[in-house]
Amino acid sequence: MKAGVLAAGKGKRLRPITLTRPKPLIPLAGTSLLDYHISALFKSGVAEISVLVGHLCELVEKHLFSYSSIRIFRQKELMGTGDALLNLEGSLKEDFILTYADVYFKWNMLDELISAKDRADHVVGVARVKDPWNYGVILQENGYLKRIIEKPKKGEEPSNMVVAGVFLFSQTIFDHLKNISLSPRGEYELTDAITRAVTRGDKVALVDLGDKWTDIGRFEDIFLAQKYLFEDILGGFTDPLPKGTKIERPLIIGGDFKVDEDKKLEGPAYIGRDSFIRGFIGKNVTLEEGNIIGKNSSVEDSVLMKGASLGDNTMIKRSVLCDGSYAEGIELTPSEYGLILSSNQAIRCACRVNGWIIV
Repeated sequence: MKAGVLAAGKGKRLRPITLTRPKPLIPLAGTSLLDYHISALFKSGVAEISVLVGHLCELVEKHLFSYSSIRIFRQKELMGTGDALLNLEGSLKEDFILTYADVYFKWNMLDELISAKDRADHVVGVARVKDPWNYGVILQENGYLKRIIEKPKKGEEPSNMVVAGVFLFSQTIFDHLKNISLSPRGEYELTDAITRAVTRGDKVALVDLGDKWTDIGRFEDIFLAQKYLFEDILGGFTDPLPKGTKIERPLIIGGDFKVDEDKKLEGPAYIGRDSFIRGFIGKNVTLEEGNIIGKNSSVEDSVLMKGASLGDNTMIKRSVLCDGSYAEGIELTPSEYGLILSSNQAIRCACRVNGWIIV
């Protein structure tokens, strides 16, 4: 079996992070969602993967260079998920798996999709969410799809079950894609093709992906995806990690680093090479490479990209510091918000903050 991965989107809601990193390559738990998808697909028995790239395509292509059995295609114009899949038609023969590279799903749920194909023409992975009005909502009967309602008004959604970005299709999906119209937002939607398949008599089975699922369409979703990735990797699914990475639970270690003797590394955390830790590392932290954590500083539920650092007396949670950025003096009070710091930006502020800071 072959598979396709859609990794072309701009990730506008995650700016400024996605101005320099595409969503699927945001470093999380020593890996990325793109690497996680690739590893999960190969683990499920997929022989070849076609990856569609678009936004910051050169970065994705460079990242994938070392992989074998992967073909890369460029989406010249971002015209929606339906158009994206059509770009891969020539490389996906017979039944195939498709994933959106910006979602987390439990890696072994792919086996459930493959098993469900015996009773249907197509299979759609679904998840249950608290805010279904932000997604394509499922109307179903006895485990089969009746209709997808794209982003209904709040309070008018027929269920809390939504399209989860993981599919198994037969070749007829391409016929349906070629017969849909532009959506109100000017794109060709894969969900429209799936709904058309149902109305034309195709059976579309639904597979519930369970309670461990998220996309990373919002800042807060990044930290949930990272938590799930740490659980999977430290639980034994180490395939997505680069060669040479060591696991010394609760740490994942990407290379030599320094730490003051009296400092605590709670974890789970990924510590990249050439990092220097003089403060506290809490749970669910990624230090990608060359990061410094200053004295009396702490970090939790956060991602620090290459060269990003904290000065002394700085406490952050639920934050992303992009490449080469620097924060000092900030204390983020316990809340659902955090700091999003653009590449090569610095913020120095002796203050306590309750709310998103986006610089």
